[in-house]
Amino acid sequence: MYESKINLFVTCCNFKLATQLDKYQIDYIIVGIKDFSTRFNNYFDLETLSNLKQSLKYSKLCVCLNNIYSEFDISGLEKLLVKLDELKVDLVMFSDFAVAQIVDEKKLNLELHYNPETLVTSYGQFDFYLENKINKVNIATELTLSEVKKICENKKQMFVTIKGFGLGFIMHSRWNMIDTFVDYANLEKAKFNSVEYLLIKEDERKYPNIIYQDHTGTQMLTGFYICCIKQINELKATNINGLIIDALFVHDDDKTLAYVVNAYKYALNHNLNQNQLNKLYHFIAQKVELDISPNFFGNHSDVLHTLKESNENDK
Repeated sequence: MYESKINLFVTCCNFKLATQLDKYQIDYIIVGIKDFSTRFNNYFDLETLSNLKQSLKYSKLCVCLNNIYSEFDISGLEKLLVKLDELKVDLVMFSDFAVAQIVDEKKLNLELHYNPETLVTSYGQFDFYLENKINKVNIATELTLSEVKKICENKKQMFVTIKGFGLGFIMHSRWNMIDTFVDYANLEKAKFNSVEYLLIKEDERKYPNIIYQDHTGTQMLTGFYICCIKQINELKATNINGLIIDALFVHDDDKTLAYVVNAYKYALNHNLNQNQLNKLYHFIAQKVELDISPNFFGNHSDVLHTLKESNENDK
């Protein structure tokens, strides 16, 4: 019925979870590297990464290097990319073109996947990427289904992915913007595992955003998970190549992530009707900690980030 398979990408924070995802035969397991990645619940070191690469039986290994690198990071980044080449990782996801330049200059045999979170909004950009040997790209989540369809109709040989589940990315600053404010306002931070965070919103907004600091600066994300499972059939019809399940702020110790992953896997592998997809959506909503929404995949009222208390009845 559909022209090509939709690959499932899942972010992962530890070795045990990775081996579990491998048993589920997830297409790509995405991991972050300590000091070179951001927006993961936890990070891998090179020794653990090497062990993981050797142990995977069904899944491909994707290393996500999504920091914004300064000139002081380049030497370490070069050494890391050489090591990833030696380990024969299957894919390197990146957002800073320093990664692509190093791979080109050192003639490394690494396949690249460009994922700047919010910047890729048009197929008009694809020729540039392809000319620079980048044939995989992640498009922004702030796109409607009709815009996704238009992009995929004109993708040529580009492999196109989009985030299908997870917190929506809003902002990343290299500055530490929270500590001084917390001290001034005498606030107490909430905690997800070892990550301390605040909820922040305008007075009239219904949903707060998550904001926290890490080793790369300050991160801001939506206070709800994007969930496109009700729109899976429409996404299949666009001929998109992959969906990313982002596990940031999703618990894996109580199998929450496993419920989400298996629901998506089931929806992708079966021709379900809308009633069945709606049931999967509500199943996920019951399992995860935060509210879920189709966001830009759905109607305007589904973009919870923009809702105000005063227009709640206008949905």
